[in-house]
Amino acid sequence: MKINISMSEKESAMWMGFLDRMVKQLAIGDPFEDEDDDEDSDSGEEYPAPIDFEEKKSESPQLKQVVYDGKLTAHQLLGRKIMKEMLEMWMINFDKEGVEQPDRGIFLEELSRDGKRAGAVVSFAMAKGCLSIAVHELLCELNGANHDPVLSRKVAANITQISSIHLSPLADQFKYPNPLPQQEATS
Repeated sequence: MKINISMSEKESAMWMGFLDRMVKQLAIGDPFEDEDDDEDSDSGEEYPAPIDFEEKKSESPQLKQVVYDGKLTAHQLLGRKIMKEMLEMWMINFDKEGVEQPDRGIFLEELSRDGKRAGAVVSFAMAKGCLSIAVHELLCELNGANHDPVLSRKVAANITQISSIHLSPLADQFKYPNPLPQQEATS
């Protein structure tokens, strides 16, 4: 087979340099070749020695648990304000059948498109420990101190369902088991 290629001297020199470098690399050998073939093993061990995890644990630096001190950053305060506005909208006809509902999905979709605002809401929920606690705190502020924690958990679960589509980091803040105090069922 014969191939006719026309190129300038500069292009020809470039290709010759490239091919020369390739030949030199092949002469050196494959740098990714596995050197731990079973046939070349001179240790005689089939498997590596077991790792002593207790020894490794003592070697690694201990991580300090971060404890929330009650002070919110400016970013988290913005998230608190946005979440409070969100809950005011969310509570319109919440858990009522047959009445017009606000489009909560569109609200969360629009929120998710603004990274700073969405991040602030997620950061606020994280600072409070979880979404349920953040929702309960704000609903107590909006509806009075004796707000039902069961309703707060229901609202947080609904926010989680919708935000799992549009704002998944917020959905990740919904925790199990329920961190809110349970009220006795009255009949």
